Amino acid sequence: MTKKSIVVKEEKDEVINKKEVKKETEVNFKTSGNSILISVIMIIIGAILFFIPDGINSIIGYVIGGSFLLAGLLTVLKYFKPNVKASIINLVSGILYFAVGIIIILNPTIVMQIVTIIFGIYMLINGILKYYNCYLIKETTDKRWRLNLISGSIIIIFGLILIINPFANLMLITKITGAFLIIVAIYDIINQLILSK
Repeated sequence: MTKKSIVVKEEKDEVINKKEVKKETEVNFKTSGNSILISVIMIIIGAILFFIPDGINSIIGYVIGGSFLLAGLLTVLKYFKPNVKASIINLVSGILYFAVGIIIILNPTIVMQIVTIIFGIYMLINGILKYYNCYLIKETTDKRWRLNLISGSIIIIFGLILIINPFANLMLITKITGAFLIIVAIYDIINQLILSK
């Protein structure tokens, strides 16, 4: 291979490398832009959850209530539709769906209250299981049983609070979720800006 051909080959390789670097930079910039956009959306959602938790919980209730109403209406119409084989169970279930939909729409926050109670029951069970783990660990003379005892107690107390007053704590949980989303999104944006530089 002559000296001239070697120089030409090196120049070609350099051009290819520059193109690859440029392409990689464009991809990274596009990915960074998408991540920042997602983070901004998260901040907006977080702000809505934090500043108007009652409104968001009501909207969720209306959407779920409306879905039940629609499902009930379609089921009942299907029962009365000619040339469609439907049993009395379809009619009863349709009426029940419709009734549940009306109840939810009249009290839209009831859905999230039920979710809060379920979460409280889960926390309660989780705390009791930690107590059981505490008993098992204590039998093996492991000193970590105290940590399980403390965490189990905190979880049980938190679970009971959620069950006793779900509506008040629903607002708090919604606000905490909103604040958490905002913090995580801001952290992600800062990271993306540092990486892009």
